[in-house]
Amino acid sequence: MFGRRFPLFRLFGFQIRADAGWIIIALFVAWSLAIGAFPALIPGLHAGVYWLMGVVGTLGLFGSILLHEVSHAAVARQYGLETRFITLWLFGGVAETVAEPANPSVELRVAIAGPVCSMVLAVLALVGGVGLDLVGAPMALSAIFVYLGWMNLVIAVFNLLPGFPLDGGRVLRAILWQVNGNLYAATRTASRVGQGLGLLLMAAGVFFGIAGNLLSGLWWILIGSFLRRAAASSMQQLDIQRVLEGVPVHRIMDRAPMVVAPATTLEHFVQDYAYARGRMRYPVAVADQLVGYVDVADVRQIPRDEWTGRTVQSVVHAADANALIDPDANGAEALRRMQAADTTSLLVANDGRLEGVVTLDDLVRILGVKSTLEGGTRLAALRASELRR
Repeated sequence: MFGRRFPLFRLFGFQIRADAGWIIIALFVAWSLAIGAFPALIPGLHAGVYWLMGVVGTLGLFGSILLHEVSHAAVARQYGLETRFITLWLFGGVAETVAEPANPSVELRVAIAGPVCSMVLAVLALVGGVGLDLVGAPMALSAIFVYLGWMNLVIAVFNLLPGFPLDGGRVLRAILWQVNGNLYAATRTASRVGQGLGLLLMAAGVFFGIAGNLLSGLWWILIGSFLRRAAASSMQQLDIQRVLEGVPVHRIMDRAPMVVAPATTLEHFVQDYAYARGRMRYPVAVADQLVGYVDVADVRQIPRDEWTGRTVQSVVHAADANALIDPDANGAEALRRMQAADTTSLLVANDGRLEGVVTLDDLVRILGVKSTLEGGTRLAALRASELRR
């Protein structure tokens, strides 16, 4: 659903990231405010003041979007749903949770949290703008508050449109899920509504373009296109989960992985393991008793002239819950754990005994096989990079 993403900062324990296109949109919003919106609202000010207003307004807008998504993530965390990242994208933000809600009630609470936050911000900003105007504050300052108030109202209303994965689409899914008791069917219906809404927005954009408003038309086409693709991607993710739930890890894992002894030198590990197999993570064990794992990225931090004198034991990680999975767990659980830990492999162990390794590539392969054999093709061409997102 996203392109290249880069980390920004952490807020309330959540990792905040931005899609690469977000920078372009932020600059465009600041420019449009400084050149068009604020001069039309308050004519006669210096150009530098308009640019300052544009920058402050843009920061306030994206801060509002961020608080909208943090509200989703905070409520999700209350119900045990871990949020991997909050990603700012071209036209808003997305809080990416690892798993689906446990029931329709949780889904509804998580979905409605964002619009409620935006409504509260809208009221506070509008009241603040009016209050500043009444006490004689500079009009430029009150105009920024009024702008942010109206924009938060727009954010709330737009997100309540009943198209998945918008918040309104999630509310629709929660209602359908409550009625028919089937998350998969509810998601499919809400996703189709989302794709249809995307097409309607794109059609509206074409209409505006033909009518002569090319800029507005382009915006609606881009937003509709993203919504349509996001709805299809969300349905694909549920398809993936449904397929993998029927596949136990012990059926797809590598039962004979390359195991590193703790006394192996880092030079030996790099030459005979990392280069030979091309994986980033390897189990460390004595006989069949698991010690932990070694990651190629950690070895890179060690000066190369020390590789011959240091052993794997010096960089080994303990095999905690984020790195382990039971052989009887299913593939969907393996995928959730990989996504939560931002890794591409898990150690498969039982009572401290290493039984194998399962990787993201293993999950991709079984998805392709099952999709082909069971008459579908939508999942057959998936790549590991698409599952990581």
